[in-house]
Amino acid sequence: MKTTVLVKTSFEALHSWPSCNIPEVYFLGNPHHHVFDVVAEIEVQRDDREVEFFVLKSQVDEQIDIILNLHGYKQGMYFYTPMSCEMMCKRLLEYMPALVSVEVWEDGKRGARVIR
Repeated sequence: MKTTVLVKTSFEALHSWPSCNIPEVYFLGNPHHHVFDVVAEIEVQRDDREVEFFVLKSQVDEQIDIILNLHGYKQGMYFYTPMSCEMMCKRLLEYMPALVSVEVWEDGKRGARVIR
């Protein structure tokens, strides 16, 4: 058996897909708002809270701040990030090598998962 611990956090941001060339969704090339949910997963060897939920969530939140503050943070929202959900997943995995997977969801409806 394999055991993993999951934490979920969220943040608001404006983002865009600057290279969008699909006519039906051309608007995605412009900055637009989402509430992003992030699910981070880490493998554990013991089932006695080897990784504490509150600590892991705090670490994930700190890394999100580091990653996205590169693009500005104003009034409780990340002002603009040209990163896709997939790019955010990969960036979190780069910054947190102990994670085994990361999911990023837009408004709880569309998302991506990257597995190490």
